[in-house]
Amino acid sequence: MSISVSHLTKKGYTSAGRIKIEGKPRGTGEGTTGLTLELLREAFKHYELHRKYCDMDYKLPETCKDYFIKHNEDTTKYDLIFAGKEVNNTYVKGAFRDRETNRIVLRSATFHNPEEPDTRTSYTSLDPHWKVKTGLFTADISFWEKLSDYVNQN
Repeated sequence: MSISVSHLTKKGYTSAGRIKIEGKPRGTGEGTTGLTLELLREAFKHYELHRKYCDMDYKLPETCKDYFIKHNEDTTKYDLIFAGKEVNNTYVKGAFRDRETNRIVLRSATFHNPEEPDTRTSYTSLDPHWKVKTGLFTADISFWEKLSDYVNQN
């Protein structure tokens, strides 16, 4: 199986990156079952992202974990590794360790604006002002660098 972190070339995301796993549909696993540390280590061996997509603020309160947990999930299932908010945007990105499987789960959340239609599948989070996204995960280079550091230290 081939796995890598690469640029996402869709319109508007030319410098964002995502995990690509050969033979696996896009967006499956990262936000639900997670990825093993071994799989992530392999992806970061070929890590060649150099361009910045956006500025990220990684100084979020511990309570931001609630943004990423679905309202019907066990609140103790995940340990927050780190989370960051896209500056000048409503998106936050988070990396979690599943306590049961030790896999890494990657999720996005967005501040819920009832006046804007939700174009991607989302779920109500523990914080009713936020919506959880578990599908295709993209993030700035700084997110992938932080995750690479974590993976290589654990």
